[in-house]
Amino acid sequence: MSTYVVSTSGGGQPGCESGTHLVDAVASSVGGVDEDNVRVQALDCINRARNEINMHDWRFLKRTVSSTAFVASTATYTLPTTFKSPSFFRILDSSGKPYRDLQYVDDATMAHWISQQTLGGPPVSYSLRNTFSDGLITFYPTPDAGTVTNHTWAGEYYTRVANITDDSTALSDIPEEICNVIIAGAQYFLYSEREKQNPPLVSMKFQDYQRVKNLALVNDRRMTDNRGDRFRLPTRHGVTYNTQWWFP
Repeated sequence: MSTYVVSTSGGGQPGCESGTHLVDAVASSVGGVDEDNVRVQALDCINRARNEINMHDWRFLKRTVSSTAFVASTATYTLPTTFKSPSFFRILDSSGKPYRDLQYVDDATMAHWISQQTLGGPPVSYSLRNTFSDGLITFYPTPDAGTVTNHTWAGEYYTRVANITDDSTALSDIPEEICNVIIAGAQYFLYSEREKQNPPLVSMKFQDYQRVKNLALVNDRRMTDNRGDRFRLPTRHGVTYNTQWWFP
């Protein structure tokens, strides 16, 4: 199994300042920015809001795998960062141009799809192990020597927002509008714990949280994303597939 590391760089977009900045914004809403117990509670609420953020596949959480070499007789590879859900993968030709979009098959189906998975050649499908502990991508057919010579693989997948801590480390990989959602969500969670005797106030905080979260979701979906071919029948590109394995 080979591990490939793909470096990425930001585009100068404004991100979150730091975990401490978020904790300040949440704790100050109940007048406890200098109280350690309130800060601890505020941080817990921030990460509860982060957990809700991670229930969605946001475009800023996409990670790209650029042209990456196959290894002969090796079907499974390790993705460069933590994996949450797939976007798309494809194989490229020897000049780095798109050759074939791959069909996504869930891991359980892939394991039992074909009783004898012995076919070698350029992949037609892929599966991703959607588990908490790893992010492994498996191609089928298994790349052979000809595939190594003539093709590479590339694609995109979604990761998660990492755990936030109360320190000065910049959260530059989280857009500032998402920080606004996290703060609003954390304030709602904090008020729901500390202001139980004031339901109208808690309700107001909840409505504010839902408002900014929905605005962020609408904005994130405004630009057309990939077509989601993993949920469709394969497109026809004039490529003849070996039906011996496709329909066992």
